[in-house]
Amino acid sequence: KFFGKLFLINFAMGVVTGIVQEFQFGMNWSEYSRFVGDIFGAPLALEALIAFFLESVFLGVWIFGWDRLPKKVHLMSIWMVAIGTMISSIFILAANSWMQNPVGATFRPGTDRAEMTSLIDVLLNPVALITIPHVLVTAYMVAGGLILGVAGWHLAKIGKPTTEKLESDASAYRWATKFGAWVLLGAGALSIVTGDIQ
Repeated sequence: KFFGKLFLINFAMGVVTGIVQEFQFGMNWSEYSRFVGDIFGAPLALEALIAFFLESVFLGVWIFGWDRLPKKVHLMSIWMVAIGTMISSIFILAANSWMQNPVGATFRPGTDRAEMTSLIDVLLNPVALITIPHVLVTAYMVAGGLILGVAGWHLAKIGKPTTEKLESDASAYRWATKFGAWVLLGAGALSIVTGDIQ
């Protein structure tokens, strides 16, 4: 529940920055949006329709499901949120990778716009195929560092536990510290490999 609250804060920050970015596409990058909106907008629309709705629905189930749902169903809801965030990154990175390597599109002189010829080519862009694993493992690296740092700080704050409750808290934070460290190290190594390939 404690780490879930930290996740909610980060999720809210992602929603807020995403809303600002929508306005940026229309105001700061309006000419770009007009020129390649048919291509660039497709993966972003899929991200909103598939991933964001998956995240938001199951996040609501997780928030309001405490003590109302069976524990396994409640746990499944937060896993669905995690899967949704990874799907979200796939569509966003496909759009970003298209800017680095424009595939699956053609320029139409009559409309003075670029138009998509293949959504599959956009989603399976060779740049996206290496960028996606790199971003996902670095996200795990950051998450491992956050868990390690927060749990380690709480462990240091508890000090030497004197009561049974403090001992159970210390045990949970010890486990979280070890878990965060292993995730940080494993994802850090993978991030070096995927970054080098990229």
